[in-house]
Amino acid sequence: MIALVAMAMAAESARPPIAVGWGVGVDARLGKGAVFVGAGAGPSVRVGLGRYVDLHAEGRWLALAGSTWLVRGGAGAHATVGDWRPTVGLDLTGYLGATLRAVTAENPELAADSALAVQARIEPLRFERGAFEASALRVDVGAGWDREQPALAVGLTVVEIGVSF
Repeated sequence: MIALVAMAMAAESARPPIAVGWGVGVDARLGKGAVFVGAGAGPSVRVGLGRYVDLHAEGRWLALAGSTWLVRGGAGAHATVGDWRPTVGLDLTGYLGATLRAVTAENPELAADSALAVQARIEPLRFERGAFEASALRVDVGAGWDREQPALAVGLTVVEIGVSF
């Protein structure tokens, strides 16, 4: 009887290993030679690596003054308090299709149309219940490198909804 109760409790607390979702937000990478900025949406995937660690990836199409693609992947760790899963992580973000590229007297050649950045992920309002998960107001902040100077890279995911299987 004790073994059955223990197995039932373990099954109830076990997280499904894969979740897919859809997120909406704004992102920007502000460099001296190239700016990538926009608001948009796209798919995401999260793969659990044990009870408190996961790998995650997402892609987004961003639009504002043009079209930019964003791809982001990384690892995160979260606490578990009931359904609440506050998460922190580290991501590598790629930007494709600059919104604005500059040519100056110091830099007479056009900046690259793609860029990378390393970002910290802070996800204070993430919740999971059963097969469903939701996150609001996730912040990604970090920097890349542009024309021998740091380039600020920030993002705000307003909402992300997902399902586990």
